[in-house]
Amino acid sequence: MNIYYILYTILAISSLLDFFIGKKNKSIILWIWVLVFTLFGGLRWETGNDWEQYYGYFRLISFDSIFSFDRGSGNYLEPGFVFLSASVKSLFGEFYVFNIIIEFIIMCSIKYVGEKCTSYPLIFFSFIAVPGGSLSFAVRSGLAIALAGLGYVLLQKGKWKSYIYSIMGAASFHLASLVSLFILLVRKIKLGYVHIIFAYAFAFAFSYILRDYIVILATLSEGNNISDSIINYSNYDSKGVAFSYTAHALNFILLLFLLQVKRKTKKTNDIWFNTLLWSMLLFDLIQIVFGEELYELKRIMGYYIFPRTILICYGLSLIKIHWRKFYVPYALFVVLYLFWQITKTCDGYYFELTCVPYKTIFD
Repeated sequence: MNIYYILYTILAISSLLDFFIGKKNKSIILWIWVLVFTLFGGLRWETGNDWEQYYGYFRLISFDSIFSFDRGSGNYLEPGFVFLSASVKSLFGEFYVFNIIIEFIIMCSIKYVGEKCTSYPLIFFSFIAVPGGSLSFAVRSGLAIALAGLGYVLLQKGKWKSYIYSIMGAASFHLASLVSLFILLVRKIKLGYVHIIFAYAFAFAFSYILRDYIVILATLSEGNNISDSIINYSNYDSKGVAFSYTAHALNFILLLFLLQVKRKTKKTNDIWFNTLLWSMLLFDLIQIVFGEELYELKRIMGYYIFPRTILICYGLSLIKIHWRKFYVPYALFVVLYLFWQITKTCDGYYFELTCVPYKTIFD
């Protein structure tokens, strides 16, 4: 059993305390996990996706290149990320300090959203920390996802203009954050069983037809980061692909059940609930369409991981009040889903390729 299994399993077990302790004690435990994951991600060395790439950027970045840092082929890094990198570099000079600071911001963001938007912040924290990619190990996209996630605290209160501003702030670190704005276009459209079933069927069919054409186009335009990644990942048939079908089935069942919860609790016209349902649907459809082979494109699903996890926890709260006979079965489902996600993460091909073995600055 490697260090990831140990850490994630302890985290998942601690999340069970959400059912037994009060807010104050939950907050204390969360602060402990914020510290643990800040150090775990911040002190890593030559471990994780894009580590070498961002280490190279950090060494070259300066205040003079805030609006002009070229990653190659005219592909510029976002100014917010360059400014933060240059600031940390000028003050501390060490890349691991930069990683620690970013990890602390990410983990504090997860804690804040979990406490503000759910009654089960430990479960919320665990579901988001366990995936192990851009949020557990600090990179540009992980920071942007966390900052975009903070916007859902505003959206819950109906402050959609403030939400837009928060997403624009996140986009200064990674332009992919702008995909989060799509939720504003669909959140008032009511989802039904037929819509969800049709969306999944269409996504699978679209994925089956589209994926080969995308790889062909990527092959014809070799030489840029996304094209090369598409070609590389399309050559792998890993265990991660098989696990994805299980994940899609679980998410599909969960969506249909939570839609029934929405009707049972008479929240048919609840825009916030509808926003969360749409977010979870988009989270899974993006995975289906782009799959394991098109990982670079699939990563935009991360911008919906916060609301998707809020929905899972929100379901616990509503069922406990309005549909008590399903509370224990649903809670058991959520816990088992969390533990299954640990296996899915730690046994994934791409995770093993980029994160195993775990190394630190002390190695």
